[in-house]
Amino acid sequence: MEKWLYEKFISLGGNPKFKNPFYFTLQKSDNLHANFDVPEVIEINLNDISASDISFTFDDSMAKFYTSDWKPPFLKNHLFEFIYRNENSIDKFLKSIQPQYLYIEAQLWTDKYFDCMRGVHTPPILGR
Repeated sequence: MEKWLYEKFISLGGNPKFKNPFYFTLQKSDNLHANFDVPEVIEINLNDISASDISFTFDDSMAKFYTSDWKPPFLKNHLFEFIYRNENSIDKFLKSIQPQYLYIEAQLWTDKYFDCMRGVHTPPILGR
């Protein structure tokens, strides 16, 4: 599955530095916090991330892949379009996709945004 996600990201114009991404969520996910023991969180401002370094999926890219409500990955510009259509509010956008999708998963295809954290042991949500 990750191989397909990698290839799809490239076909959309992405420029991955790794074959396997770091997984995050857009905003906080109460669902993930309830189901996983995640003591620490990494926050990265989306405006600081190049569009060629990140992709997104509705909900868990691995778990939804074989379901009827699976949607293909999309890029940062499409995410901004979704947010714009929801009164330019991330919170309203995230509420609009529920209950079918619990969160937006982000796949970060580089580690260059972790430079400020070198030496700090803080695992990303969902890990790698």
